[in-house]
Amino acid sequence: MPARLITRGAALSAALASTVLGLRSVEAACNNYRCGSNTPILWGTFVRGLSTTGEANAERVVLRPELIPSGTGTCTGTDIKLTSVDGRLMGVRDKVEVCADAALVGSAFDMDVPYKALTMRVRVRISEIKTVSTWEVEGAVVLPTYRFEVIANGAIAAPGEPPPDGARPFGPVTPSPLCQETPGWMEEWQTDGLVPVPVGPTVGFLRYENPEGTVGQQWQVGTDHALIVSGETYTETGSSAAIGPQWFQIACAGSAIAKMRLLGIDPWESRAVAGGLTTATLKMLGARYGGDVAFTRPGMAVRWERWDARRFYGGPARDLAPGPSEATWTRSGAACVDHLRLMRASLGGRWLTWVEGIALVSLAREYRLRPCPTTARAVWTTTTVDHVAH
Repeated sequence: MPARLITRGAALSAALASTVLGLRSVEAACNNYRCGSNTPILWGTFVRGLSTTGEANAERVVLRPELIPSGTGTCTGTDIKLTSVDGRLMGVRDKVEVCADAALVGSAFDMDVPYKALTMRVRVRISEIKTVSTWEVEGAVVLPTYRFEVIANGAIAAPGEPPPDGARPFGPVTPSPLCQETPGWMEEWQTDGLVPVPVGPTVGFLRYENPEGTVGQQWQVGTDHALIVSGETYTETGSSAAIGPQWFQIACAGSAIAKMRLLGIDPWESRAVAGGLTTATLKMLGARYGGDVAFTRPGMAVRWERWDARRFYGGPARDLAPGPSEATWTRSGAACVDHLRLMRASLGGRWLTWVEGIALVSLAREYRLRPCPTTARAVWTTTTVDHVAH
């Protein structure tokens, strides 16, 4: 979507490119060796999507669907394949379910990952399965969460031959989590509807627990678990990469893809993909106004309203003053923009630094699109929080 560009300030924008990168979200600014908390990274390669039929994804990562069973319960024997159905992993034999849920714990699978001119093999074990509830106030769904551990990796070599280029051969390693531990499924500012509980004798020190009756993990407790999002995979910029029942994505807690699923958007439902609900949600979460570059950063609170007026837990605290309307969102990014998410000047007096201020003015000039009509049709409408208009 073309932004309304102006000539004046273009040179300033180029000069501030490095500053802009510093203001982008963790997911948007990560390089090949960072951000495992958002997207699993193996041998410097993002693992953005996997196919249970052995197709290579856009980064040439290949899932080897032959399951290495735990050897206990029903998960025993050979010829078991790993598959994914609507966010649930299972082992199947001749398309019939053999093991899933608790019976799957201890099982493992391999991935082949490119690294320079080599192909590295990585073995991942399912070490724990829990549950978490989506954030909807009515009609919430309980989803399985998975803790994955890397238990072996190294270069592939023919039997009896050394690995190429002196690389370490494939073999066991000290188990390490595939997803880094994050503060929780929600960010710290997502407190609306949660239950404040005093912690210790210090006045004003609170933790926020899920509402009574919510099933599964606490949304604001650290975790290294992930959701399985089935039916579609995504690029770094939140666009669709591959669609089909064989595709799934490992969505680490705290990532935009995990938040999309917790906001009730399920790519296993074909209408969610066909209607652009999935990509519109990812663009909204990353503040990707033009569709690609993300203009947000961790901790930036925003109020969201879905097209069907569904209610969610975890909005900004009610004592935070609402700011100007931000944007409406479609599958391509922002349909219109009233105010930039990064254009925040705290009402409490914590003003932006002058460098940030100059960068944000430049961004505002280049990314402000037409104002949003009150009747704009979109998947999401967002409003800034604790802002003042510039």
